[in-house]
Amino acid sequence: MRPKPRKAQAIKKINISFKNMEEEKSVREVFPSWPSPWIPRVDISERAEELIVEIELPGIEPQDISVVVHANHIDLKGKKREDELAKGGHYIRLEREYGQFSRFIPLPCLVFPDHTVAWLEDGILTIKLKKFKRSR
Repeated sequence: MRPKPRKAQAIKKINISFKNMEEEKSVREVFPSWPSPWIPRVDISERAEELIVEIELPGIEPQDISVVVHANHIDLKGKKREDELAKGGHYIRLEREYGQFSRFIPLPCLVFPDHTVAWLEDGILTIKLKKFKRSR
């Protein structure tokens, strides 16, 4: 039994998508009009008295980052600016993501927002947060 025309068209589109993946094309190359939100990666570790949040922000200047610490979460916003090409240049391949980003980062326990220390070094934003401990 042969597939119906609609089904055949859908299968053809899927095959084209897989072919594009095999050719190692990025999402921006295959779908250039799609907005491609860049989301920084986050690690959270815990010590007895503190949480340590490490966020990958390569190539981002401190003035392009906004961090607001709340008792139970962090609001992170910023902008990753695209490098300017030399006059007359053009991209042959463009895979890195650029643009506005925001991230809501829930914390595993309550913290004191006023006891926060943060620094940006080698593309990693490190935030140390003092854990809230209830008195017994």
